[in-house]
Amino acid sequence: MTDQRDPVVSAIVLLRTEPGEERPAPGEARPRPASSVATRYFAAAGFEVGPVVAGSFSITGRRSLFESTFAEPVEEAPGGGHRTARGTLEFDLARVPERVARHVEAVGFSRPPDFGPPSF
Repeated sequence: MTDQRDPVVSAIVLLRTEPGEERPAPGEARPRPASSVATRYFAAAGFEVGPVVAGSFSITGRRSLFESTFAEPVEEAPGGGHRTARGTLEFDLARVPERVARHVEAVGFSRPPDFGPPSF
């Protein structure tokens, strides 16, 4: 049974490229030290962590886990999906330890597609 008050949600973690490093091509899985630091941190925090592909990976967990990790409320976005209570798709990385945050460009929700059925 799904808990509607604390649904499972997912976000994308975009890794920062190092100076002189090219961002991996879409579909390219290229492990880097930055990805190891970031994936271990989010897994230890309790998120389900997806594979690193093209310089990013997904994290999935209950809304309450996102709220406690990033210290900001998450709400349903108009039109579907989720956003922070500030109305943005990206989280403030201030609560992520510097040893991890220096490897992360952004953590945020994706916009739902603007085509197809509005609900399932």
